[in-house]
Amino acid sequence: MRLAILPRYIDLNKENAPSNKKLYINCDFDDMARKLGVGLCAILTPDDCEDVLAICDGLIIPGSPNGVNPAYYGKASKIPVYDEFALDSKVLDYFVKHDKPVLGICAGHQAINIYFGGTIGYVGGDDPRRHSRTTHSVNFRKDSFLYDAFGTERKTINSYHVMHVDKLADCLEVVAESDDGIIEGFKHKEKNIFGVQWHPERSFDEERKLLENFLELCKK
Repeated sequence: MRLAILPRYIDLNKENAPSNKKLYINCDFDDMARKLGVGLCAILTPDDCEDVLAICDGLIIPGSPNGVNPAYYGKASKIPVYDEFALDSKVLDYFVKHDKPVLGICAGHQAINIYFGGTIGYVGGDDPRRHSRTTHSVNFRKDSFLYDAFGTERKTINSYHVMHVDKLADCLEVVAESDDGIIEGFKHKEKNIFGVQWHPERSFDEERKLLENFLELCKK
């Protein structure tokens, strides 16, 4: 089995480095893939990528330290250093049209929502970083893929984000929320497309069942 995965951009900004700018896949995904016995295909460029996507059974859109140009979701344009969403949306478009499973993680969860017409915004309130570099509880809908994976309606998860899903796309439905109302999980109403706001790959041993269930859908 093969999963497509999208790279992320970082500028290491180190003096005298031969190349500061990198496209990378987080090592947690490498570890996850080895433990699950699946191949990962990194999709680095949008041009002529269909042949690679055709041999992939599912797609993971990972988290990212970079923002999305707000112009993609109807706000005033603010061009990021590197436009990750341009590639995210093209690859996602292929998987949507070919009805293959997709899992969005953190920024990938947000990217799926934008692709289908939703918006994202900054976490507000008295402490806008209360979901950044921490853990907190989330509440799962009982008839959801998250309840199926964990067998509970409430769980503590890791959290590394300052942006969140604001307006949810019409074709998506909420299956998990934090106590303060942040959308922590959704699914597509008709397709095997899922998003989680946290990082199951960083808690793999505890959350393995979620990823195994996703692979089962990819096999089908």
